[in-house]
Amino acid sequence: MDVIEAGRLGERSLASILADAADRRLDIRLELTEGDGTRHTLDLVAGEVVGLSSPEFTPSGIFAKVDEQTCYAIGKPGGVLLLRSGMDPLPVIREAMRGREPDSAVSAALEAFDDRPLVLHPRAPLHRFGFTRRQLSVLRGLARNPVTRRELEARDPSWREVLAVLAFTRCLAGAAAAPIGAEPAPEPPENARQGRARYFYAAFVLALAPLAWSVVRDVDDTADRVAETARANEGFRSLLERGNASNAELFAALPEGKIVGAALGYHSRWHWLFGLGSVVVMLLAMVCLFERGEAKLRSLLGAGLFTGTVGILLLIAFQIAAEASTGLRMVGLGLWSMLLHIVRIIGFSYQAALDPSNGLLASFLGFTLGVGLCEEVTKALPVFVRLRRAPLGWRETSVWGLASGAGFGVAEGVHYSSTMYNGLATVDTYVVRFVSCVALHAIWAASAALLLHRRRDVLARSRSVWMWLVLLLRANALPMVLHGGYDTLLKRERDALAFGVAAVSFAVLAYFVERARREGGETVREALPTPRAVGPELGRRA
Repeated sequence: MDVIEAGRLGERSLASILADAADRRLDIRLELTEGDGTRHTLDLVAGEVVGLSSPEFTPSGIFAKVDEQTCYAIGKPGGVLLLRSGMDPLPVIREAMRGREPDSAVSAALEAFDDRPLVLHPRAPLHRFGFTRRQLSVLRGLARNPVTRRELEARDPSWREVLAVLAFTRCLAGAAAAPIGAEPAPEPPENARQGRARYFYAAFVLALAPLAWSVVRDVDDTADRVAETARANEGFRSLLERGNASNAELFAALPEGKIVGAALGYHSRWHWLFGLGSVVVMLLAMVCLFERGEAKLRSLLGAGLFTGTVGILLLIAFQIAAEASTGLRMVGLGLWSMLLHIVRIIGFSYQAALDPSNGLLASFLGFTLGVGLCEEVTKALPVFVRLRRAPLGWRETSVWGLASGAGFGVAEGVHYSSTMYNGLATVDTYVVRFVSCVALHAIWAASAALLLHRRRDVLARSRSVWMWLVLLLRANALPMVLHGGYDTLLKRERDALAFGVAAVSFAVLAYFVERARREGGETVREALPTPRAVGPELGRRA
C-alpha cells in the first residue's frame, strides 16, 4: 500500500482500512508516515494485527486517535513483536474513529434508527470492542428495553460514537453482510451419522484403561521373580553372584531366555508384532472415533512412520548433542551461542530428570524442559511441515497429530521392549506400553497440533526461523508440561496422581477439539536393572 499520511489513504480513514482488512481477511503491510517523517509499519495477516515496527510510541500524528494503551498492546518501541497475540482490530477501529464524524454511509445507517428501536445483529461481537460495562449492559438489553438512537444520544452524547462504530462494523440489524469480526455461523450436520459421531472420540479414553488397571493393581514383583529364577537355576545364580555378568550372559543361562513370569525371551522379536498391532488399533481409532475430514490413511501412516523413524533419529541426535554440550563453554549472545545455551539447558534437564536423588521440583523441571520439550517438538514436526505447505482443516490437523504421536509411541515401545522389557516384563507391561502409552503420546501430539492450527495463518506466511521456533514452543508448552508432570509423578511413585494427569490430558484434548469445532492434545535385586526400571514406572512412562 502507499504511505498513509495523517491517517488517511486518499479519502479513506485508518479505521476504514482496518475494517476492510478484518472483513476480507487481508494480508497487508501499512506504512504510516507522520508529518515529521517518522515512519511506522503495521503488519496484518488474515486481517489481524501481527506486529508493528516503530521507532517510538508517542501517540501523535497517525496515532492521534489511538490511545497509548492500545499502541502498547500492538507492540513496543523498537520493532515487531507480536504474532497473532490476540490484538483485535475491532478496538483499534473504535479508537481510530474517536472524535471523527461518521461518513455518509454510516450516517445513513444511523438515521434509519432515529425513530425506530435499535436492533443489533444476532452475531454482533460486542465483547470485543472494549465498551464499558454500562454500555454493554444497555446494548445487550435492547431486546427487552427497546430504545431509539435519538433517545440514547439524548441521555449521553457519547452514545453517538458507540453507535457509529456499531454501524461502521455492520453490527446493527439491516446490514447487507455479517458483522465484521463475527464468529462464523454454525454449520448444520451433514447427515444424521455426523451428529451422532461428534462425541465418538470420547471412547478413545478407554485406551487408558490398562494404565488405570496397572495403577489399581500396583504390583511390582520383578525382584521376587528374579530371586525365584535364581533359586531354580544354579548357572543363573552363579552369574548373579559374580556381579559383573552382562544381561546377555544372564539370559543365556536360562532355557527360554527369560525369568519366571516374563512374557517374552530376551532375544524375542515378538514385540515388533505388538507394535504392529498397536498401529492397527490406532488407525482404527482414527477412522472410527475421530472426524478426519479429508485426511488420507496413507498420509496418516506417513506421518506416523516419519515420527517413528526420522523423528526418533533426530531426537536421539539432539539428546547426544545436549549431553555433549554440558562440557562445553561459550560466551556471548550471538545466534550460535544462544542455541548452545538452549541445548545445554536441555542437557542439564535430562540429567535432572533421570537423577534419582532429585526432588519433585527438580525432577519436574528436568522432565518438562528435557524429555517433554524434545519429544513433543519432535512429534509436532510433521504437522508443522504440513501446515507450512498448504492449508489444513482442524479435523485433518488433529488426526495428523494423533498419527504422529502414535508413531512415536509405537517406536518408543519397540525400543523399550528390546532394551528393558524382554526377558523380564510380564504381559501387562507390554499392554500398558503399546496401548495406554501410545494413546498418551497421541493425545499430547494432537493437542499440540490443534494449537498449531490456531496459528496456521502466521505459520504459513512467516519466513523467520525464530518465529517458527516460537510457534513450536507455544503450541507444545501445555503438552510438555503434562508430559513432564506425568513422568515426574511416576518417578516419585505417585502412580494414582500420574493417572490423573493422563486423564486431564485427554480432557484437554477434548476441550481443544470442541473449541476447534466451535471456531469453524550386588544383590539379586540389584544385579539386573532395578525393579522400578522394568516395573510400573518404565512400563507406563511416556
